[in-house]
Amino acid sequence: MEGLIEGGALPVIKHLPGHGRSLCDSHHKLPRVCNSKRDLQSVDFEPFKALRATRMGMTAHIVYEAYDAERPATLSPVIIEEVIRGEIGFNGLLFTDDLKMKALGGPVSARIAGAYDAGCDIALNCNFSMAEKKESANALRPLEDKSAARAAHALAELRPVDRTDVAEAYERLNMLLRPV
Repeated sequence: MEGLIEGGALPVIKHLPGHGRSLCDSHHKLPRVCNSKRDLQSVDFEPFKALRATRMGMTAHIVYEAYDAERPATLSPVIIEEVIRGEIGFNGLLFTDDLKMKALGGPVSARIAGAYDAGCDIALNCNFSMAEKKESANALRPLEDKSAARAAHALAELRPVDRTDVAEAYERLNMLLRPV
């Protein structure tokens, strides 16, 4: 993360509150984690607690049955407020994972509204068709209030990078990649 910041990029921790126990790929279907709160708190949430000061994070499209048996984290106010913001203590800018993923169903506009209503700051629409992009444009919301403050706080971490000697940087990168 320090290297990204030094290189002029901002890191994003993902996928809150943890992807480790899911047994399927959320790109294709909705994972469900049925472990107890105690298991999740003592193991799964710990890496995120250690990184809670990171300025940006991304939600998981996973149902955590011990907290909200109906909704995946991205669409769950319980997970976002009680777990991500509460137990984990993450107060940074919160992105959804790509809302096109098959773990989520329903119309694009409902996915976007659900994510905002749950407490996400930014809805990611990475793989939408042109028709879905047009539909999403009507559902997107401007960054305001806490979301705008979180975005400003995250962007304040950006550092200017001296890019005067790009050739030297590529030479160094090639040296580092040569063993690979």
